Amino acid sequence: MSVYDPTPQMEAIMAVPTMQEIKDALRLVSDNPSYRTRISRDVAKERGLKRFFTGSECVNGHVADRLVSNGNCVDCYYMRPNYARQKHSSS
Repeated sequence: MSVYDPTPQMEAIMAVPTMQEIKDALRLVSDNPSYRTRISRDVAKERGLKRFFTGSECVNGHVADRLVSNGNCVDCYYMRPNYARQKHSSS
């Protein structure tokens, strides 16, 4: 009676990705700016959106959403030194 002993090439073909590998692959696609839908600020304003995505870099080099209200980069907004104080202040 022979025991099935796959060759290394067959093991590579038959390999099933782990859940973490699948999540990492999906994260790479979702975080990639080339997969985002580009719209202008005016179109976003017409649709009543709070954010829009142009695909272009801000002055600090971020390729991220921008706020419709002022056109600023969302990454720059969250990196401001006083953002944490504003968010957690009890006014």
